[in-house]
Amino acid sequence: MKRGFMRVDWNTKGVSVVVGAVLLIGVLLAVSAVFYREYTFYSWRQAETANSASVELVFFDIKSKLEDISPGRSRSFEISLTPTPPFLAPSAGSWGVLTVSGENGTSSGYIQVDLNNVFYSRQSYVYEDGAVILIQPENEMMLSPPPLVVILDNGGDVIRVYVHRVKIVGSGSRSGGGTCPLLLVCEDVATASGYSENVVIRINSSHRTAWGAYLQMLYAEFLSKGYNPVLNLENLELIIGGKDPEAADIQLFEENLIIRAHVP
Repeated sequence: MKRGFMRVDWNTKGVSVVVGAVLLIGVLLAVSAVFYREYTFYSWRQAETANSASVELVFFDIKSKLEDISPGRSRSFEISLTPTPPFLAPSAGSWGVLTVSGENGTSSGYIQVDLNNVFYSRQSYVYEDGAVILIQPENEMMLSPPPLVVILDNGGDVIRVYVHRVKIVGSGSRSGGGTCPLLLVCEDVATASGYSENVVIRINSSHRTAWGAYLQMLYAEFLSKGYNPVLNLENLELIIGGKDPEAADIQLFEENLIIRAHVP
């Protein structure tokens, strides 16, 4: 009986080993790519969230420091226009824009930072007439209301109405990554006082939703206290009539801050 011998084709076996190694490398590369994409998405989203929170705090700081500023004094701020890139993340690029607008004379002017996020929702923070406003793709809200109107009533026939306005003057913008400085200088505090039959407050702003909600809140408060308010949302106008709309029973104290904003 003849015994058979199994012939091994070493060339074929070598090719199989190479193909297996290539397939393994392909799987490892695919897994690495998925991990890198998921890591980048998570890390950038966390970085953008943290950066948005830091910008929000700066705007709260702007509001707070301008409420007790006097002529000739200045306040400086540092605003991060892009998040700090996490490890292995791509370059941030030009994502943030700081804008100052207050030269047209038709509004109180504003300071605005646009955060053009990639993974987190795009949003803008606005300081306007003493208020901090957040703007997102589908909504806007007033994060911090202004000290616009305060009414003191001692129970007599006359009420005291204090109106505090903030006007931003200057113009300029800066875009890109990194941190941007902002310098605010108080040029003047104009005051006026006297007796009046009514007080008219008109907001010239494109952020109608945020300001409209705020004026409605004031309207409801003053109506409940018998100050005969009239609200016109079309013009963002609130009129305070006093206890007697036919009498000059409002003692008005008005303060207007003129703040010049400098963007290097």
